[in-house]
Amino acid sequence: MKTRRSNSTLLVATMVLIPSVLLPGFAQVYSQEKGLGVKVWTVAPDPVVGTMKGFSMANGAVMAGATRDVTIPIDDIIRVESEANGSRVTRRAAFGARKLRGAMVFELGHGDWAVATPLGYSEDRCKLALGGGAELHVPLDAIVAVYSEMASLAAHADAVRSFVAMESRDDDRILLSNGDVLRGFIDRLDATGLTLENGAGAEVVPYRVIVVAKFATAVRARPVEPYVRVHLGSGARLTCTAINIDRGKVAASYVDGELVAIGARNVARLDVIGGRWQALSSLRPLTYEHTAMLGLHWEYRRDSNVLGDAIQVDGESFEAGLGVHSRSRLSFELKGQFVEFVTRFGLDDSAGPMADVDITILVDGTKRFSATGVRVGTLSDIVRIDVRQAKRIELVVDFGRNGDVQDRFDWVEPGLIR
Repeated sequence: MKTRRSNSTLLVATMVLIPSVLLPGFAQVYSQEKGLGVKVWTVAPDPVVGTMKGFSMANGAVMAGATRDVTIPIDDIIRVESEANGSRVTRRAAFGARKLRGAMVFELGHGDWAVATPLGYSEDRCKLALGGGAELHVPLDAIVAVYSEMASLAAHADAVRSFVAMESRDDDRILLSNGDVLRGFIDRLDATGLTLENGAGAEVVPYRVIVVAKFATAVRARPVEPYVRVHLGSGARLTCTAINIDRGKVAASYVDGELVAIGARNVARLDVIGGRWQALSSLRPLTYEHTAMLGLHWEYRRDSNVLGDAIQVDGESFEAGLGVHSRSRLSFELKGQFVEFVTRFGLDDSAGPMADVDITILVDGTKRFSATGVRVGTLSDIVRIDVRQAKRIELVVDFGRNGDVQDRFDWVEPGLIR
């Protein structure tokens, strides 16, 4: 079986910011810009709202003040949201977006994705147009899967689900609109289609007949913390090992390729990974228990509801969280390394009108928070619990008035602060 050659020398490349003389429109838009209207979520209880003049891994966020600029250290930042388009960035939104004619969804390594139009292929890299003037250049082995518009159609739903669930590290596979599956080695991805090599030779498979293409991509090493996940308003989430925003200009290091000509107003959100904030869903639980009332077992889900869909509570979508079903108990080991636990909660919008749960949060076996009669359509306020020197935290969702009927519950954006 043919093995994809290594592109290890291409894995970390600095984004090239095209000079403004090459992009006069870009220069005109941002030459007078004084900063970006943002909301900065930090480890402090309240977000900081104002104008961000700059952002970098070294200095954090520089906010305009009445008399002097104020700097928020990078370690204290959880995320930065653009006032214009940053509040509802989710994976489901990206996978449902069709903002460009002929655009497809590219699933990338590190949990990244992009809604993009393929432009071409050169120097062992695929060129993808992300919208807003931005391009992404990535090696083939950075791509996990490619979804066409047909992948979102109900007629292909079952076939797509089965196809994506297949595990294969031996070859690449393409699901066609007629249900056939091609197997081989995808050697090229350009504006025309995918070039597939197999025992019979090479053939170009046009995008108009492709539903999903899945690559036999090797597991990639996790980036060294801290790093930033950059969400673009045009529909992309990209892991960057460095980023610098100076008023309207952006330069960043994308971990698996090169990001070109991105303007600050195309940045919807920045998530800081590796600071004082630790998302609870990124940790492996010490224990998980589910007690079924009628024998139906439910596993907990990370960063999705218990059905595997996007977390949505009271009409608002969230990318981070834990989806469970009553009765459940999740415990996490703290080892005295954190000072505070923070979360919101609510029954997922997919739960029915009969859903009703009671919840309890315990620290080292002692009840520190509880709520009874939690119903659909309500997102809680932020709960903050002191966990200094604590060894363990437990999140319990118990049966309410109607047993376990429809009790699909979400711990929304739970996190630990160092």
